[in-house]
Amino acid sequence: MSSNILTYSIAREWLQGSVGSENFSIHAWSGGRRGTKTSGADEHSYASYNVFRKEQGGVSGGPLPPGLYLCSYATDGPGGQTIRLEPTVTALFQMDAQLNVRTYNRSGMYIHGRGPIGSQGCIVVENEADRQRLNKAVKNCPDTVVLRVSDTGMPLPADRDTGTQTA
Repeated sequence: MSSNILTYSIAREWLQGSVGSENFSIHAWSGGRRGTKTSGADEHSYASYNVFRKEQGGVSGGPLPPGLYLCSYATDGPGGQTIRLEPTVTALFQMDAQLNVRTYNRSGMYIHGRGPIGSQGCIVVENEADRQRLNKAVKNCPDTVVLRVSDTGMPLPADRDTGTQTA
């Protein structure tokens, strides 16, 4: 029996897990316009990995906030067929060690393909064939599919530029 759990690591820029009988290990981006098809438009600054960063004055949004999301197949997302991400309570706020609470004010998040904008917070899958296979698996899954977003932070340039991923 499959677990129907996907995990996305912000710092590793890696999406992995299983849905039904399909296993996934996929390079993907979140935030900073990463994954754009527009040359030079993606950003790899420290600020672009801040989950509290929002679009303001032409600044791209940060990555998807950490937590658990429910995945469902959708046709209304960026570029048509996508996976809609509905946040659970774990993805709505962050509490630090001093019990300070910060809320995420994010909605309308998806797993989608590359395009002219890239990611403003959604997860953008690098390889179109992998994305289509993931869409099909989620669409055909009769059970709940959960996405766990983790590992806030910025990847080391060597991890990002060499194409070697460990997750």
